[in-house]
Amino acid sequence: MKRNLPVILLLTCVILVSFWQIMAWRARRGFDAFRITAAMLKDFDPHIEGYTLMQALVQPDPLQPNIISYRATPATGRAGLNRTILVRLAHGYNMVDCMRIKHFQVEAVGGDGGPLGDGALPGSGLHREVWRLTSAINDQSIWMTSMHNGSDFKPLEMSTTSMAFPKIGTPDDPGWQSKGLSRESFRRPIHNLKRTLRHSWNNARCDLLTFLRLRRPVYASDEILALVSTVAIPPANDANPARIEAELIRRQQDVHAGMVDALIQYRGD
Repeated sequence: MKRNLPVILLLTCVILVSFWQIMAWRARRGFDAFRITAAMLKDFDPHIEGYTLMQALVQPDPLQPNIISYRATPATGRAGLNRTILVRLAHGYNMVDCMRIKHFQVEAVGGDGGPLGDGALPGSGLHREVWRLTSAINDQSIWMTSMHNGSDFKPLEMSTTSMAFPKIGTPDDPGWQSKGLSRESFRRPIHNLKRTLRHSWNNARCDLLTFLRLRRPVYASDEILALVSTVAIPPANDANPARIEAELIRRQQDVHAGMVDALIQYRGD
């Protein structure tokens, strides 16, 4: 038995390395096509009282995470508040991580119960979250998110932040990319090794199997969908900007809830 021990250890190592190589090869494959696509909702014709809807083009690509997209313009309203509201249905993803990667500041404004619960918006049976986004040039917008079952489009009591996203980015420098071994990397080897490992860990969405390249990184969910609406906040030239923001959120809620009702009705037909 002792004579065969080196052979057994060698075979074990070969099997483990072969398994890792096969799983790593599988993890490098492209993403699977989504089952729910824009083509499946080609007959969807939503109507929201008080708003004119215009459909925005979404490529009928089975790898495209966006499913449908609309621009909602209020028929009447106070001058300066007739802001177009963009609303789209997409495969479930972490909107907060996504926009932070794009160098937006994201802060929670309110929602229905859950982690953001402050009862800021009137209840409609819809679990949604409200976020204020600020771009690198200080443009601000309000985003509203709700998660939905892919089978019947009914809302789920879950946060967009509970969804996975394939890349978070290095916390201290989102634009940094590992360049492998180089003369520069040996100047501060411990620091650069820790930075490289952290970058890989964040790219793997803090998932061990993905970090070890045994599982493909999550792109977006095909079972859970995300409804996302967006409205731009006008420049601060009013004595009460908080009141303007509250009015924009109220109108956005009308569009968001109206789109949910239209989707549920369409799926039930």
